[in-house]
Amino acid sequence: MSVPPRVALRPAAAGDAEALWRWRNDPVTRGASYDEGEVPLDVHTRWFEEALGRPDRRIWIVEADGAAAGMVRLDLADGEATVSINLAPEWRGRGVGPEALSLLAREAFEGLRLARITALVKAGNPASRAAFERAGFSVSRDADPVVLVRERGAGVTA
Repeated sequence: MSVPPRVALRPAAAGDAEALWRWRNDPVTRGASYDEGEVPLDVHTRWFEEALGRPDRRIWIVEADGAAAGMVRLDLADGEATVSINLAPEWRGRGVGPEALSLLAREAFEGLRLARITALVKAGNPASRAAFERAGFSVSRDADPVVLVRERGAGVTA
């Protein structure tokens, strides 16, 4: 039995742009996204620089055993947020996703004082749905997209 990786979050920085671009363009990621097209590096870099400066967006790098393993993002609006996650291919299926989402929920509720966080997951992406459910999210709508919600004070403790 393998030991699960230690997972932590750190705020994303400009130097993370290329890693996020690689993860975004991974074929599995593209297939799980509503925008399945490949994104050129210059387009992604401009988006990322703008995203880092937006007051309504927070991006963290997921670290597993000290290595960059993915990203989580909150898009904020009216005391709530929409959650996004993307893991590097080599870290998928190793328990990193649910742990990162639990840490993100703690930051959302304790740090940002949000009332609710919501995820929209493609119906054909059962691994993502399972990760959100293991992190204490509940299915609010079982269609495409599947809507999963976690509210402050509800779900698995982070």
